[in-house]
Order: sequence, then C-alpha cells, then structure tokens
Amino acid sequence: MKHPTGRSVLPGGVLSLGQLAAEDLKTALEDYEISGKTNSLTAWKNKWLIKDSGGDYAFDGYHTNQKMLAAADIYETYLEELNKLNLYDYDDMILRAN
Repeated sequence: MKHPTGRSVLPGGVLSLGQLAAEDLKTALEDYEISGKTNSLTAWKNKWLIKDSGGDYAFDGYHTNQKMLAAADIYETYLEELNKLNLYDYDDMILRAN
C-alpha cells in the first residue's frame, strides 16, 4: 500500500529500518546517559553503520537487509508449518474474526 506521499506503508506494528535504527540509537543514548560509557553507542555504530570507500560512515543496508531476509525466511517456514498442522497464531485469529 502507498501513502499519499508515495512512500510504502508497512502493516501495523511493523517498523521501517529507519525507525528500528532510531529506536536502537535512542536506547544506546539512554544507556550512555546513565552509565557515561560509550559501549552502547559503539555497539549501535557496529550494528547499523559501515565505512564507505571514502572512510565516511553510511548505513549498512546490505547486512541489515540480509538479516531481514533471514527473518522473513524463518517467518515463512513458521507459517508453512502452522498451515501444515491446520493451526494459526493469535494475530490470525483476530483477522479471521473480522
């Protein structure tokens, strides 16, 4: 589905990668404010950023995308197993009730 701005709209409860990165950064900053140590910020940088050919930091879309694809594969397998066993999860129960 497209938003009037032309951007894709994700299903309810699904965060974009930008939102996930921002939430992780917010948590890392809160940890820093409490502890005064930069360990959480370093972990955030290592998780979300990569140095480009010019030595500047940029979002590491490839590795993050690989993680998301792996998660999607796991979820697809989960759904296939549920279907094979004629089961459904709680969210499916709500959707089927409408």
